[in-house]
Amino acid sequence: MSRLKLKRQKKKQEKIATFCVLWLHILNMVTWYIRAIQTIISMHLDMCPTRPRYKMFYPERKEYMHRLVYECDDTCLHQLRMNRATFVTLCNMLERDGKLKASKYLQVDEQVAIFLYVLAYHVKNRVVKFQFH
Repeated sequence: MSRLKLKRQKKKQEKIATFCVLWLHILNMVTWYIRAIQTIISMHLDMCPTRPRYKMFYPERKEYMHRLVYECDDTCLHQLRMNRATFVTLCNMLERDGKLKASKYLQVDEQVAIFLYVLAYHVKNRVVKFQFH
């Protein structure tokens, strides 16, 4: 009786060991596949020309837009003459109905903020360029 139990336990352990080995092989293949895809993507990105200036200033522009529009309702109201909820609604309407799209260098909210800033303060393009980088 005890020999039967031992044989069953041994077979069960062998099945578990086989399953674990198979699982490790599958994980190894998936890891290799992911690394191959990462290598292909990195090679593709290395060949694509980019403007380093845009990459360098993007976080600063994002932070400036956050401070200008999304951080405080008073700041948005004073700078753009519009509160945040209205600004977001206007951006959504212009995207949906006005077919305004994000360009390679400017998001929709940045485009709308620049336009509203020009309307609010009647400033020249040179000033806007300096203000919004």
